[in-house]
Amino acid sequence: HTADGDVQQIYTPGQLLTPPEVPDRADGSKFLSWDKSLPTVMLDQDLEFTAVYGPHIHRYVSELTKKATCTEDGTLTYTCICGDTYTETVDTATGDSDPSRCTFVCTNCGDRYDYALNYKVEERTGWGSRTVYEFALTDDDLNTGMQPDGSIDVRIPLNEFQGTATRVKVQRYVNGRWEAVPAVIEDGFLVITADHFTPYEVQFTFSCNETGAHTWDQGRETKAATCTEEGEMIYTCETCEGTKTEPISKKDHTPGEWFIDQTSTCKQTGSKHQECSVCHNTIATETIEKNAGNHADYGTRIENSKAATCKEDGYTGDTYCNGCNNKIASGSTISKDTIAHTRGSVVRENEQAATTDHGGSYDEVVRCTVCGKVLSSTHKTTDKLPSQPQPNPNACKYCGEVHGGAFGWLIKFFHSILALFGLRK
Repeated sequence: HTADGDVQQIYTPGQLLTPPEVPDRADGSKFLSWDKSLPTVMLDQDLEFTAVYGPHIHRYVSELTKKATCTEDGTLTYTCICGDTYTETVDTATGDSDPSRCTFVCTNCGDRYDYALNYKVEERTGWGSRTVYEFALTDDDLNTGMQPDGSIDVRIPLNEFQGTATRVKVQRYVNGRWEAVPAVIEDGFLVITADHFTPYEVQFTFSCNETGAHTWDQGRETKAATCTEEGEMIYTCETCEGTKTEPISKKDHTPGEWFIDQTSTCKQTGSKHQECSVCHNTIATETIEKNAGNHADYGTRIENSKAATCKEDGYTGDTYCNGCNNKIASGSTISKDTIAHTRGSVVRENEQAATTDHGGSYDEVVRCTVCGKVLSSTHKTTDKLPSQPQPNPNACKYCGEVHGGAFGWLIKFFHSILALFGLRK
C-alpha cells in the first residue's frame, strides 16, 4: 500500500523478495520505510506491507518579484512545491538588497561586508557527490526553479583569511526572523546545508591569539571533586573554542563516627578520633577525661584491716586502687562473737586450806588467754589435816628440845645468842 495506490506482486515460497520502488508524495514528503521488516525470501503465507512517509517540510524557492530601489521597497516571494507562498519586503535602506548576496560578519571586529562569490550546489550520494547546479550570487537567474532539499549543500569558496576561521555561524532570514543553518568550513569551502534560497548571514570566528583575551563559558565539570582529590573543570572560549582546565577545590569531609583509640582510666586520660564517612580518613581527635570509675587492671590492696578476737570486733579492711590510690570499697565489721576462745592452762582458784578441824577445797579453772573468760571450772575438795601433839612447855623455843641439868640455862642462853645473829630460828 502506497500513497499512489496498492501494488500486488506474486512470489512463490522461497523466492527472493524484492519490494517495489516507492516515489515521494506529491507534496514532497519522502518515503521512509515499510511499516514492518521485509524478509529476504518469500514465506509460505501472504504478506502485506504499508509505506511510511515523513512529514511534509516546506521547501521554498525565493523569487525577487520586485526589486528594491532607493525610493521603493522590493518584494520577495517564497513558494513551496505544495503551493504555500509568502512574501517579504526588501528594505530600501539596503539599496540593492539582492537575496542572492551573502552578508559576512566578523565576530572579532564587527565589520560587515558582502561577497559576490560563486555557489556550487552538490548532492551527496552513497558514492560521493555530484554537481547538480552552479550559479553566481550576482546572477539574476538565481531563482530559476531550482529546488534543493536537505541533501543539497551550498559550497562557497573562501579566501585564505576566511579559511583560517575556527568557527562559523550561519543564519537565514525566514518568515520574518533569523534561524540557524547547518554549516561547516571544509577544505577551503563554506558548506551550507540548504533547503531553499534566501538571504544568509555568515559569521566567522577567528583565533583569540589574534584578537586578545578569551571569553570563557560557564565551564563543564569533567571530574568531580571529592574530599581526597581535586576535581577538574574545562572552560571553552566562546570565540575561538579554545579550552583551559582548572582544578575544583576538594570538598569538605563528611563527619562520621567517633572511634576510641585509648580507653580512659582512673589513672590516665584516653583518646578518640573521628573519621570521614566518605574517605574514612581521620578528621578530628579529642582527649577523653579520666574515668574515676574505670580502675582497669592496676590491681588493688587492702588497708585498715584488723583481725577480730573473742574480745574485740575486727574489720575486713578498705580496698584501694593501686593505680589512682583512691578507696574503691569500704570493708565490713567482723563480729567478735564469731571468733573462738583460746584455752589456757588449768589453774587453781578459790583455794581453801584444810585444817585439823575441816577439809580444804579449790576450783580447777580453765580461762581464755585472750579475754579471760572461764571456759571450764571443776570444784575439788581435800581431807582434814591430822591432829598434832601439844608442845612441851619446858622445851627450848629455839630448838624445841628440853635442856635440863645444871647447865640447861646456859644452853638456852647460847641458843638465844645464835638466834640474835640469825644463826638459829
